Amino acid sequence: MSDDLPVIPADLRKEFTDYYKWIVTLATFVLTVSLSLSSVAKNVAHYKGWLIAGWILLATCIFFNWLLIKSMIGVAAAASSPRETWTKAHYRMLSGVLTRQKVYGNVQNAAFLLGVLCVGLGYALSL
Repeated sequence: MSDDLPVIPADLRKEFTDYYKWIVTLATFVLTVSLSLSSVAKNVAHYKGWLIAGWILLATCIFFNWLLIKSMIGVAAAASSPRETWTKAHYRMLSGVLTRQKVYGNVQNAAFLLGVLCVGLGYALSL
């Protein structure tokens, strides 16, 4: 692998992947628990808007996690192939990859925090 490629080192990529798996697991847990609780709770109808906003944000978090992991795997695969065999797709994949991954990560984290906040607020206001 060439030194001028914008690729994250393997140990750092593994650490990021573990973190992103933890976030998506937590988002999935909050999403499923809040969906199941809303079906049995009687007095959440007034604050259903907060819950729906939280569910949409948590689903957005899961979607951006998928984009981020897909990008990390695709870049590693593209960068590991011999440079003589690269096509335009390889160069497109590697151009601006760190910026895209940073945007995906920031959107994922913000969507998770706001989603949990909206779901928590929806349940707290219904008490």
